[in-house]
Amino acid sequence: MWLKKVNECATVYGWDDKTTIHYAMQKLQGLAKTWYESLPSILFNWNEWQDRLINAFPYEYNYGQALEDMLKRKSKFNEPIEVYYYEKLALLNQCDIEGKRAVDCIIHGLTDKTIKSSATTLRCLQPEQLLRFLMSNKELNQPFERTYNNFRSGVNTDVISVNNNNRLTNKNNLIQNNNIYCYNCKEKGHPFLKCPKPIIKCGKCDRMGHKTENCFAVINANERPCS
Repeated sequence: MWLKKVNECATVYGWDDKTTIHYAMQKLQGLAKTWYESLPSILFNWNEWQDRLINAFPYEYNYGQALEDMLKRKSKFNEPIEVYYYEKLALLNQCDIEGKRAVDCIIHGLTDKTIKSSATTLRCLQPEQLLRFLMSNKELNQPFERTYNNFRSGVNTDVISVNNNNRLTNKNNLIQNNNIYCYNCKEKGHPFLKCPKPIIKCGKCDRMGHKTENCFAVINANERPCS
């Protein structure tokens, strides 16, 4: 399949042997690239390169298996329609199925009965015509996208609504708590009665929030001038 594509490009762009080899060898990857780099010589024409590639990497094409894979490929719920179309089309190309037969196979794989029925009524002769119709109906699946994603992840939409309300309530509570000042530890976020730190009580004035050495009464007494 890959060699066929290379030969088609060579025909379209008018490549000679040297140009074809240059572009083809640059596309080798993985084991093929390792194989190429391990060769003792690369002085071959394009026909010789093709023979060597086929011998090194034999490919057994099973048409029955290709047909089975193509027929098994069906559109999935909430799958972008263009993803299904192009993957299905690639499988059809492997089976050398074109035109109206390709259209029939693509429609056969549609799981949405409404779109499938409408597509059948159109009687398209080419896959490209069918694609335009499918893309025009793409918006039909969009309202269900969020619901499906929540369903797939096991999330209850009712719970989401409740959680969002709880987050809003918690946020409002946080804003309110940040405005609360504790007279015991001198920090914000909680009232005096809920202070997590030990209660500070003055032994002089018997008030909360400061120690005896910091009591205003003691400070004022110490600052009085001697008579």
